Amino acid sequence: MKAVVCVGAATIDRELKTISAHELHTSNPVTSTSSFGGVARNVADHLSHWTTQVSLLTALGADVDAQSILQDLQSKQVDVQAQILSAYQTGQYYAVLNHDGELVIALADMAIYNHIDETDFVASFGMVQKGGDLGSRIRDEAYQSMV
Repeated sequence: MKAVVCVGAATIDRELKTISAHELHTSNPVTSTSSFGGVARNVADHLSHWTTQVSLLTALGADVDAQSILQDLQSKQVDVQAQILSAYQTGQYYAVLNHDGELVIALADMAIYNHIDETDFVASFGMVQKGGDLGSRIRDEAYQSMV
């Protein structure tokens, strides 16, 4: 069985849904949920149910969210290779929905992916083979140096 390597974002997704019609410029009561996200993390998670050799290459902050992501994926036998960037928080995605469930605004704090050291990233994760799809969150320079 061939190994599958997923490269890209591993985030915490937060959804906030207003209880009634939202009002601008004031506080609005909401219900909230959080889940694990990031396209590469989601793919690695789903593939782990079908195969035993799944790896995720990503960048994480040195924070509680990163620990949660790591614990979840390790419990699913996903081999996580993460560049830890302590100056940045783990990627966050926020979706604000109105009371009908329609998206009002989405916010993405993905700054961590703009600060990956491509040299270290490539050196640490030499398992990526030419022709892989790195997804949209890894900068082109990192991709070009891997293939």
